[in-house]
Amino acid sequence: MRRLRKVMATEPRNPSPSVVSPHLRDVPPRCSQAGIEVILAETEELRSAVADIRIAVFVREQGIALQEEFDPDDLRAMHVLALSSGAPAGTARLLRDEHLARIGRIAVLPPYRRCGVGSALLRFLLDHCASLSVARVVLHAQIQAVPFYQKHGFTVASGPFDEAGIPHCRMELTL
Repeated sequence: MRRLRKVMATEPRNPSPSVVSPHLRDVPPRCSQAGIEVILAETEELRSAVADIRIAVFVREQGIALQEEFDPDDLRAMHVLALSSGAPAGTARLLRDEHLARIGRIAVLPPYRRCGVGSALLRFLLDHCASLSVARVVLHAQIQAVPFYQKHGFTVASGPFDEAGIPHCRMELTL
């Protein structure tokens, strides 16, 4: 499980160089918001694409240990996969209790960043939460991603803390 430790938001992070899984090398240099589709990752093939994206982003690019990235919550989470013109581009997971949901492990491959993939993943999960009458959604945002989540209505609900060696803060949204 990921370790939590309170840190200063200004602590430096030295990520490992970005290395993309061999299964994800044939991605186009640009993407279009029009070709983004978010689907449930219900098959072994789709779950494999989810794992490849998480390994590329969190393990190889950000330097998180593989054993920290995958945890028991993965077994009970709903996983979604974003496709850009049919190619795997991003992923996220959702954990839900009766009136609370937790979004996590949002990862977008570098060629698809700033193309609407993260927003599509977030909208899909928030719409799903609303359809289930979830009252509140929480997430742990990497500090540099806070403005992204604020654009989607989330508010900061904690000071900075360390999660897997990266400064985060808790954010919440009431639906």
